[in-house]
Amino acid sequence: MVLGGWAISALKWASELWLSGGKEKDRLALFKGVSVAHGGETIHVVWDGPLTAVTELQAARIMTAELRAALEQGIGDEGVQATLDSADSAKGVLVYETDEGRTWKRKLRGPAGPDARYVLRAYP
Repeated sequence: MVLGGWAISALKWASELWLSGGKEKDRLALFKGVSVAHGGETIHVVWDGPLTAVTELQAARIMTAELRAALEQGIGDEGVQATLDSADSAKGVLVYETDEGRTWKRKLRGPAGPDARYVLRAYP
């Protein structure tokens, strides 16, 4: 069987696409996090992984008490404690909201009021 130049290019493109999909799955597997359903949307959060390679958005998500409870429960189901703590605390690690593909991250702040100065932290 003889393949024309366009067929070879198509095969090369398909194999590169397949390989990049494998690399993307491997990259996503490096993150530790959970997804929780809340208010008709799915919220993805991570606390470990190659977070330095992910773009950080300036605006944090201000959590409602219900979202905070759902996230703490979801993270707790993974055997990790999470709670609000000072942004500059040396304890724990920041929990970030992210998209499904882990291309951006943003901090999760406490609800309006005195808790707004705190961020969600995990204690793995």
